[in-house]
Amino acid sequence: MAIPKIFVSSTCYDLQEIRLNLKNYITEFGCDSILSEFGDIFYDPVAHVQDTCVDAIKQSDLFILIIGNSYGSTYYASNNKDIPESITLQEFKKALSLKIPKMIFINKFVNYDYKNYRKFLEEKYTEYYSKNTVIDEQKELINSSIKKELDSKYYFSQKSYKYIFHFLDSIHELSLNNSYFEFENSDDIKFNIKKQFAGYFYNALKQTQEKMIDKAGFERRTLDKLEQFEKVLTSLADNLKDSNQQQHLDLSRFISSAEVSESADLREQFDNSTQEIFYYFVQADYYNEEDHYMKRVTFTENLRNENGFAKISIWVDSLKDFVNTYKWTQNISSEIVFNGFDCELNKSYSEIPLHALERLAALYDLEQDKNSFIKSIQSKFIPLIEEVTVLSKNSVFNSPTASLLPDDVPF
Repeated sequence: MAIPKIFVSSTCYDLQEIRLNLKNYITEFGCDSILSEFGDIFYDPVAHVQDTCVDAIKQSDLFILIIGNSYGSTYYASNNKDIPESITLQEFKKALSLKIPKMIFINKFVNYDYKNYRKFLEEKYTEYYSKNTVIDEQKELINSSIKKELDSKYYFSQKSYKYIFHFLDSIHELSLNNSYFEFENSDDIKFNIKKQFAGYFYNALKQTQEKMIDKAGFERRTLDKLEQFEKVLTSLADNLKDSNQQQHLDLSRFISSAEVSESADLREQFDNSTQEIFYYFVQADYYNEEDHYMKRVTFTENLRNENGFAKISIWVDSLKDFVNTYKWTQNISSEIVFNGFDCELNKSYSEIPLHALERLAALYDLEQDKNSFIKSIQSKFIPLIEEVTVLSKNSVFNSPTASLLPDDVPF
């Protein structure tokens, strides 16, 4: 049975007791821990010891980062002389590059001082931009200059904080998996790990349940097809006494019946998947007399032409990689799904079920005529294109009627 491996990244000496408690706790959960001081890492004799620690992250399924009030050892290959990168920061970057799920824990008091520092820095930004007009291309350089000047004058309660705050900046700049927990002791960390593990377990159960439901539905549809085939074969057997031409016609009818049944099944999956991606379901209530669907997104660019087809083609081609990247989540923000398109999103209903994207990716893999499939996807985009004005991000959208949705699925 496969056992999850959990890499624990932090400075060692100041967090020695927490790391020991965490190793025992991970073992109690039935998982394997990877901590450098316990011999869990193979030190390659032809590699630098720090690179060996970083490379060990490849073997892990979960990355736990703990930030205390010490910055730790400097990474030997760091090129930044002002703020040299630590080995812990390198491990964090490696986990990011491998897209390994993370749990981040920050010392409560360190984070309190960091928030005060960020507040002061934001005030400096506001003060500068209220007096100066800066083009977007220069903002990053200006911000870096303001920050560098502040760091030279700011009173850090501990010398290491200047470097730790740089590390925390990297965490707060993340767009995904950027949640963190504050802690005072190992009990705080263990409590939150337990809660997160419960969430992972719940998601795994839900995904298993959904797959079982899909499998049951597939088995039912397969039985229906077999019953249909049986009827056609019976009819074919009854007609064996007729001419060869008649037999050929009956056999063609058998093949046609099988293809139609398969196409109808695939078409239903295609329609259900695209509907879940582009629309959300609203149940009848005091304000709505009937159940109905509403738009998640309105596109503000022309996707009807060849350029639109090419853009949608890239989006469809990337579905499989996209699903693999976010396979540990149950829902994905529409902001992520439609990244790259000019569009306005309904932020109140932005969570798109992962299984809808998985089905669409699977259907695309099955279909041999890729262009026809993409044209069918394009037909789902077209009713969502805003014709006249760009709606606000909080606008409520009405779903188009079925008659307005082109129906040329290639199945």
